[in-house]
Amino acid sequence: MLPQDFTQGLDETARTGNAYPHVMPAYIPQGLVRPQLGHGGFVQTQGQQFLVPVIAPTQHVLQQPMQIMPQMSMTGACAPMMMDKPLSALSSAGMSMSPAVYRPPLYSAAAPGRPSRHAYGNMWAPMPGVGRLDHMTGAVAGQATSVEDILQLLRSMPRGTPSIAVVADSLRFLDSRALAALLKELSKTGLRDVAFEIFDWLRTLDEQLHPDYVGLLDVFTYTTMIAQCTNHMHLPTALELVSEMRTRNIPLNTHTYSSWLNVCVKAGELELALDVFKQMLAEGLQPNLVTFNTLLEVYAKRGMWCDAVGVLDTLEQQRLVPEPRTFNIVMNACNAAAQYSSCVAVHSRMASQKVPPTVGTYNAVILAHCKMDQLSTAQQLFNEMQQQGCQPTHTTFITLLQSAEQHGQAQIAVSLLEQMQTMSLRLTPQCYAAAIGACAAAGQLVTARKLLADMLASSKAGMAAPAHIIMQLQDKCCDWQGAYRTYLKLLASGVRPDSQTTATAIEALWGAGNVSSCLLALQVFEGACQQGVFRLSVSVQAADTAVEFSLPVAGACMALIGLWRLLAELKGRVARDGAKILRNSVVVLLGDGQTTVPQLHPAMVQVGWLVPVLQ
Repeated sequence: MLPQDFTQGLDETARTGNAYPHVMPAYIPQGLVRPQLGHGGFVQTQGQQFLVPVIAPTQHVLQQPMQIMPQMSMTGACAPMMMDKPLSALSSAGMSMSPAVYRPPLYSAAAPGRPSRHAYGNMWAPMPGVGRLDHMTGAVAGQATSVEDILQLLRSMPRGTPSIAVVADSLRFLDSRALAALLKELSKTGLRDVAFEIFDWLRTLDEQLHPDYVGLLDVFTYTTMIAQCTNHMHLPTALELVSEMRTRNIPLNTHTYSSWLNVCVKAGELELALDVFKQMLAEGLQPNLVTFNTLLEVYAKRGMWCDAVGVLDTLEQQRLVPEPRTFNIVMNACNAAAQYSSCVAVHSRMASQKVPPTVGTYNAVILAHCKMDQLSTAQQLFNEMQQQGCQPTHTTFITLLQSAEQHGQAQIAVSLLEQMQTMSLRLTPQCYAAAIGACAAAGQLVTARKLLADMLASSKAGMAAPAHIIMQLQDKCCDWQGAYRTYLKLLASGVRPDSQTTATAIEALWGAGNVSSCLLALQVFEGACQQGVFRLSVSVQAADTAVEFSLPVAGACMALIGLWRLLAELKGRVARDGAKILRNSVVVLLGDGQTTVPQLHPAMVQVGWLVPVLQ
């Protein structure tokens, strides 16, 4: 029995117990019925079976919704009375077919990977075709039309031109594998809307009236079109196609489930993806390597690193040879969960099975060793990847540069920047910041300031760096005067600095520790308060048992300055209003209570130290 959740309109409240309450209601158009798709396929979850919902195609139409005709989705020349005539007669008569009422969206994402060669091995064999196609460039009437010829013909048509009248006769002489190849290549070349137009038209044909097209809709073509659904907007289409396969008694195979699983991952529906995989196993199908790779992506996104490692054991038991991508997904899942030793173990397992590493492999294991403070091993792997012909990427260098900054290895950081320049890799502000931090931590301020000057002189890196980043780097180089100049330059440009930029300038000035810089910090702070960048408040209500101070905090220096400013204001109010406003305690509120305050603990420590001193 079809559950009520999958048949109700959008205006009805979904009842409890819906298998996918956050997914399904958006897929069911209000008051729309398709009699020919009255049943759906089962999806099993938590011991229960649910029918895959019957999805009406208008739900993912980009144009204005229009009425769907029962058993038909074409108007004009494709009205029901015209469908009794052979399609070759329509083509020879030169009649143009009106666009379909159901026009899928123009999909633009790249098509998924190539299907199994066992399934689609003979797709590109020449297929004979007939029909009056001589009015289009590149087609010759009476000669054989291969899939490549049809593809070239469709590519030459103006965008938006209905394609059915042009290729209908030729489609009759293709088998399902050749049609699947045509649909896939159309999607890969940016004509996905044409692929769906052809496939949707075939789905509307009556098999008794058009026996020549019987057999084109099978597991190969349906699987191909499911694979073309590559984001969350296409998930309703994939669910509809799966449901229609059940209705037409077309069994789903491993490739179909793999494609369906991939659609769920791309749509971000990870729970649904796990249910699809369970249903696949329940039907007795054996997952292949593509299926397991997609399942690993689900585990990685959900932080299930232990399950991801377990898939490697399953592959070994089933004698499936993992590919580099398989190991890379597992290693990245371990790193994302901070299980760096497990990532190194997976890398060792990969080497023992003699699976060739890729750039992604080296990036993952280098990151793991850097996080475990094994810098020499990370450097060895960096050298090894170049010897193996794997070109280091920006990610590789950033990982090593940040590790060098953390450990104050200035020489290594400068060397890495030079290698990036040699390899023509773009030096971003992030790269410069790590190298400058490494030099500053090693006490090499001259080198740090030179790198900062190089960054500012670079048209790309200098323009891309925000003002607060520049001031942070100047602070690392102990150049508080440069930070103050950067702040003044920003004011002179007419830009009002935000709280983050202003706090960075104050931290740099106050942290310098001399009288001049501290006075400038107080001056910047007062100006920011007058402009409303920072808000200080002293709350002394009659019913309150304490004086409440609200301080904007971006670090320890800001906490000290803000508290000093509030105590000075409280002193003025006591002189004006008398001692009656005083209370037995003071409550200091740091930040706004919503955003995360960096270095909050040092700020609280210094505030706690300052209050008794000022008393």
